Amino acid sequence: MEFIPIDFEREAPNGEKYIALLPDHIILKQRRLELNMTQQQVADEAGILLRQYHRVEKGERSITGTSARILLSVCAVLRIDPYDFFPDIKQKDIIPKSDEKQGGKLTVIEPTIKKSKYIPFLEYKELMCKVPRGMVVTRNSIDEYFCKKYNVEVVAIDERYSIVEQINKTYPYWREVGGNGVLYMTTRLHSRDEQERLLKEEGVEIIPWGENNRSLRVKDFKKYFFDLNSLL
Repeated sequence: MEFIPIDFEREAPNGEKYIALLPDHIILKQRRLELNMTQQQVADEAGILLRQYHRVEKGERSITGTSARILLSVCAVLRIDPYDFFPDIKQKDIIPKSDEKQGGKLTVIEPTIKKSKYIPFLEYKELMCKVPRGMVVTRNSIDEYFCKKYNVEVVAIDERYSIVEQINKTYPYWREVGGNGVLYMTTRLHSRDEQERLLKEEGVEIIPWGENNRSLRVKDFKKYFFDLNSLL
């Protein structure tokens, strides 16, 4: 399945170029499908009701018209930059400081660029192998670990798999869960039922959770949570 980028360049008949933006609800749906998540999983991990998320993805309500908490929570779950929904702000290369002028010229402030690092899949795999049996971690805690390890503000983990990895699954992928211990598919290759079975085999207690108990989560999540910072 091919996913269209959030914005893409078009050319008008007169040769003038412009940027075409996708509607908010299309962005949300395509990103959710790309992560192989259900609407229920997004709602559960974002800590909102299914009907709240359903409305914004259906286009009945704009994500930018919701509360800041819902906007940021959904963006965190779907790993979307919130500024993608505010192109008039994001596409400014520089931010003018209107109250300061020197010699008739407007003083500008260049945007701050966050320090970032690309994490190869092999390093992510090695880290997951260090998570003890019967313990779990979250994607946020993994990101925080690598940020502290390399003294950066943002990390990007390469989760592309080789053919051998797809067949052998040689690392404990099931020990990565969503926020607050919610079970979800860590890759497109694995199911939530498989994750539940493997965690239970390690002694982790799983209970129904969410709207109408349609989701699953780790009971007493803090009891089973492994602090990756202890490895630093």
